[in-house]
Amino acid sequence: MTDIVEVIETEDIPNSVAKKLLEKYLEEMGEEVPEVSLSLLNRVKSYLEFFSRCDSNEAKKALQELNEKGFSTFAASMLINLLPSTVEEAKALLADIDGGYSDEVLEEALTILSKYCSS
Repeated sequence: MTDIVEVIETEDIPNSVAKKLLEKYLEEMGEEVPEVSLSLLNRVKSYLEFFSRCDSNEAKKALQELNEKGFSTFAASMLINLLPSTVEEAKALLADIDGGYSDEVLEEALTILSKYCSS
């Protein structure tokens, strides 16, 4: 039998921030996490560890700066998760999200990413 879970709230966040939240949840829940759920949560944690390219605290700072430059949280999280190294890569990743971004704004985003995240 499958349990039904109600999603109360969603938020776009970088992988490293999601990993930090999941680690906190697992720590707080401890033995209370059912074995079936624990197996899934550990697989998700492994995925997030593998695909996190930026420390969670640094990712939050980058997210804030990118938001201040006009990037939606979704677009900023994509940039932090994928760390493009050129304007062309950033354009390809974001395509028409939020109506697209100019080369100048994407160049500023790359500067912010290089300041907070290592590739």
